[in-house]
Amino acid sequence: MKKIVLMVFLVFATNIGCSGVATSTELTTESLEMFDAAYKYFVVLEGTEEYPVRFLYSDVAAHLHAYSVKEGRNEMIWETATMGSAVTSLNVVDLRGDGAMKVIVSTARGRIIVFDANTFERLGENYLEP
Repeated sequence: MKKIVLMVFLVFATNIGCSGVATSTELTTESLEMFDAAYKYFVVLEGTEEYPVRFLYSDVAAHLHAYSVKEGRNEMIWETATMGSAVTSLNVVDLRGDGAMKVIVSTARGRIIVFDANTFERLGENYLEP
């Protein structure tokens, strides 16, 4: 449900001006920064050549989604539904100081999962069978 509300809000916020008149303002990294600041599980990612404007968020169903903005429209570029429980922390950091950004996710059941921030390849996790 929160995924739908967030997407509707993103569309509404970028297509309706203060006067209620539709505008042609496209989603940009800068316009997404307000969501990054307002939502705990929403992160604006560095752009790539293929996807210059990207964002990542988690929903209440414990899914992690990555979207790109092309021509003012959201386009899903990656999703995982294997988190196991709700996300409790979502961060993008350079772990080794080498410029390679990683997505670090923790879950309600104690999992810590590391993804590459460009390819979304799962690089590691601490998951142990119960």
